[in-house]
Amino acid sequence: MSHSPNDMITWSKILRKVPAIARALPRVVRGLRAAHVTDPRQPCGLGWHFEQATLRNPEGTSLLYADRVLSYSDVNQGANRIAHHLQAQGIRKGDVVAMFIENRPELLLNVLAVAKLGGVCAMLNTAQTQAALVHSLKLVSPVAIVVGEELVAAYERCVARWQSRRTAPGSSPSNRAAHRPTVTAT
Repeated sequence: MSHSPNDMITWSKILRKVPAIARALPRVVRGLRAAHVTDPRQPCGLGWHFEQATLRNPEGTSLLYADRVLSYSDVNQGANRIAHHLQAQGIRKGDVVAMFIENRPELLLNVLAVAKLGGVCAMLNTAQTQAALVHSLKLVSPVAIVVGEELVAAYERCVARWQSRRTAPGSSPSNRAAHRPTVTAT
């Protein structure tokens, strides 16, 4: 196997990268500290980090999608609005919220909203229907489901089947999960 001189890693190539690595080091250290937080009262996680990014660069571009450009401030305000709605529905820290939305900005806003509440997102494959979707819902046992308007029909076709499996003899859904309303995204 022959290698060209450009494929070889040399000391000079390594040394040229040192300044970039040194500039990135503070960010890496902050990330490592955030990853090892053990105090449950210490703010960290996606929601907190996004708030910090919004404070640093409120009018900076946060999200590009087709012809839409959303600033950090726009995304943060939208996520906060959704988080308040979810909180009013009873979503709280540790709850699993299923996401059944096509790839569009509202998906990211909903994920961020759930993260701000300390919840866990279960991302459902939007190509799944009926039995496969029921199986996924059964696996994650969400307390709420955010359904994109483009998938409401597919969701409604499978919801009766899923509800019957959740309350079937031998199953033990929690009362919270059994009575949680579905949240529909717009």
